[in-house]
Amino acid sequence: MRKNEAKRAQVAEELLETERSYVAGIKLLVSAYKLPLENTLDAPVQHQGGLVTKADVARLFLNIEDICEESDKVLYALEARVRQWGVASCVGDVFLRLTPALHLYNVYNGGY
Repeated sequence: MRKNEAKRAQVAEELLETERSYVAGIKLLVSAYKLPLENTLDAPVQHQGGLVTKADVARLFLNIEDICEESDKVLYALEARVRQWGVASCVGDVFLRLTPALHLYNVYNGGY
């Protein structure tokens, strides 16, 4: 492999590892915080001197599970691409397929 080809392969691997970490973080957020809060909030619970309601949890996490689902798709596509990496391989199309789902981030960010 020539230097440029090796560098492109390294960048693709770094993108893949970054996406893995991002997806793992979102899944942890959902499983360790969002779902337990939702499951325990059938009635308001005292939390550091204030009340946390299901509406609060919904506002806090908004559409994070939708974002996780789309990010999982990107991760799956990147894993497949990197696994079959060759001289002419690229990853741009993987991210272009994400474009229709980018509105999910607008919704999420709009809540803050």
